[in-house]
Amino acid sequence: MTQDGGTKCPCGLDEAGFVAGVGPAPCRIMLVGEAPGATEVRKGLPFVGPSGQFLSLLLSEAGLTRNDVYITNVVKCRPPGNRKPTPSECRSCRDKFTGELIDVNPQVVITLGDTALKALTTGVSLKTAHGLPLKRGEYTLVPMYHPAAALHQPNLRATLLSDWRGLQSKLERPSPPATLPIEMVGDVADFFKVYVPLAVDTETD
Repeated sequence: MTQDGGTKCPCGLDEAGFVAGVGPAPCRIMLVGEAPGATEVRKGLPFVGPSGQFLSLLLSEAGLTRNDVYITNVVKCRPPGNRKPTPSECRSCRDKFTGELIDVNPQVVITLGDTALKALTTGVSLKTAHGLPLKRGEYTLVPMYHPAAALHQPNLRATLLSDWRGLQSKLERPSPPATLPIEMVGDVADFFKVYVPLAVDTETD
């Protein structure tokens, strides 16, 4: 039986439990993780386990609460062994995720971890872009480390706290659109209205 009373997850992991996003819709800020963990599946809510507790602290560093944001995952079911979702599983959940984006209509999308970042865009490195708001047409994308990263690598805790602490001021002056080609995945590209500038040199010999 799935968590929402019968919804089958298209990624094929429905037997592990389906966890939908939660929060106000529409909402200015949307947080996107990779997939629910065991605690999330048991409670039917995203980010309520140990990493979710740390996420609440990070939100407070940015002057936010859970009531101020919409929280979801790219993949709605827990992968076996709590492994990372595969690219195929992320693609299978694309329609559900795109539907959430349309309903929530956020101005800011914060990706939590590399899996979520890669599901939304290519050409952006989490290691170099973490904590930096990137303008994407009318929307702003903010790559962040997943809260669980600090639980596994304590040396990252200070980095996450710093990234979130300065978030509000950085959102007021996001980085300009990247000059390298940015390809959004599927319908998400239409949602973000990403345009890649093209220069054509017509002068020849």
